[in-house]
Amino acid sequence: MDPPPPPLPPNPAELMQMMVESQRLLTETINQMANQDARNVQHGPAPNHYRSFKDFMDTKPPSFREAEEPL
Repeated sequence: MDPPPPPLPPNPAELMQMMVESQRLLTETINQMANQDARNVQHGPAPNHYRSFKDFMDTKPPSFREAEEPL
């Protein structure tokens, strides 16, 4: 008994329909991921609105203005 022949390739309309459905599923997945991230961010700690750039600079962060060993 011979194996059945392979299916015919899809026509252009079927290909377009498959692409549209793939795009819809991808968009739905990305939206779900974004909504999940948004929910996670809302449950995080509240930002400290009393800090300023001056407060940051008072911590004396490294400036990297000069290289000890230039390339």
